[in-house]
Amino acid sequence: MTEAAERRMSTRATGVVGIAVLSSRVLGLIRETVFAGLFGAGKNLDAFLMAFRLPNLLRDLFAEGALSTAFITTFSKKIAVEGDQSAWRLANKVATLTAVFMSAVTLLGIVFAPQLVELLTWGAWSPDKTALTILLTRIMWPFMLLVSLAALVMGMLNAKHVFGPPAMASSYFNLGSIIAGVAIGYWLDPHFGARSLVGLAIGTLIGGAWQLVGQFPSLWKVGYRFHADFHWRDEGVRTVLTLMGPAVIAASAVRLCNAAYCSVCLYDGEWIRMAAIQNVDPSRAEMLQRVFPLRVDDGDPHDRNVGRLARNTRQQQRRSERPHAVSSTARRMRSRHRMAALRESSAYMTAPAIAT
Repeated sequence: MTEAAERRMSTRATGVVGIAVLSSRVLGLIRETVFAGLFGAGKNLDAFLMAFRLPNLLRDLFAEGALSTAFITTFSKKIAVEGDQSAWRLANKVATLTAVFMSAVTLLGIVFAPQLVELLTWGAWSPDKTALTILLTRIMWPFMLLVSLAALVMGMLNAKHVFGPPAMASSYFNLGSIIAGVAIGYWLDPHFGARSLVGLAIGTLIGGAWQLVGQFPSLWKVGYRFHADFHWRDEGVRTVLTLMGPAVIAASAVRLCNAAYCSVCLYDGEWIRMAAIQNVDPSRAEMLQRVFPLRVDDGDPHDRNVGRLARNTRQQQRRSERPHAVSSTARRMRSRHRMAALRESSAYMTAPAIAT
């Protein structure tokens, strides 16, 4: 292949990847907007976000971070030095190891979901909210297995100079989450209450499965056929695992700090909004009411308190919007008192003297 042809291929691949990434980001924004519009910034959505954070954290650490980088480097070298067949054998070994390991992690996550949720929420959430978070966590744990395998497929396709379908994989995930999540959530609860979050969790799994399966046709075209291979004492497998170590250590600091920060922010669903609403500045409280709409459930004592606080805030704002009216009323009252005092003093001065 000539240098000009390579340049044209690189330019085309860059454009395809750029468009695919832009589509993924736009669909991600739409997904977050749809979820916020359906559930608001309430305690139910907090439960879903916390449940999704656990498998998503491990995905960032292993699947789409360390594993993808280490595998692409080793796989590309295998293709260049030993040919496609040797590279496919390495891919089978790594894919089998990934499937077994992530399946074991998924089972452990499902079993120990209560302990993990209690740890991340500091045991401060209500029993109903904690139980909902545990259920959603158990539903979404297999998401980590799906995206780990999807990251491997993405690495194989990129090494074979196929960039379009891997770049569109994230868009498949967002589309699956929106369409399946909203449809199943509406089927479970047309009012989009706590029960409909189960639909969002199932939609997340469907999106992860679409992210993996959507790349299979391209993988089939480049010549890959999967065969389970448990011979993991291989030089290529050891190289992949060795390269993963520093990448996991480097990524864990940022990801774990981010997870700790988010767990603090979700400490009690509404406490951030309540603290902000209690601010003495009424304009800021009104702005927060618009940005973070409160969905109040009259059957929940906590929500009744939040609703009462919101009503009191609006009343304080209405009073604060009439400072001139209040001050003018006070001035009129003071002037009336002064006029009355002047009339009394003039009447006293003009009264006839009493003869003694």
